[in-house]
Amino acid sequence: MSEHMGRGGAGVILRDHAGAFRAASCHVVLRATDPEMVELLACKKAIELARRVGVGKLHLECDSAGVVSMLNNQEKNLSATGPTVEDVKSRLKEFDEFRVSWVSRSANAAADRLAKVGMGDELNSVWLSSPPDCILHIVSDEIPAFS
Repeated sequence: MSEHMGRGGAGVILRDHAGAFRAASCHVVLRATDPEMVELLACKKAIELARRVGVGKLHLECDSAGVVSMLNNQEKNLSATGPTVEDVKSRLKEFDEFRVSWVSRSANAAADRLAKVGMGDELNSVWLSSPPDCILHIVSDEIPAFS
């Protein structure tokens, strides 16, 4: 999130159970209020994209421990971000199975790069068949090696 410009970026990458690329998206978030809200909006975009490509079981990985905690908390969130948290929780229940877990920013490099592209270029894009050039090297480096 760019504090001085009030903008944020949301980056999403979908992988299959083996870690191979399925889809990706990037989005600019205008009038971003705080980093947690930007991360929650990224979660909503991830859910939308997962639904679009027919994902039944979703493992949502976030690099914000606070957002992961909010989404895994069974109690109703009454904070300022509560309505968005509850919306994401509700959308997650539409999947056959789901889980939400924390990953480090370095383990979330492709999504982080897409978020920066979305914010910097004020871009809203979706890639369905192959990754965009801006993350191609990250995705190819993360493909599991088969022996």
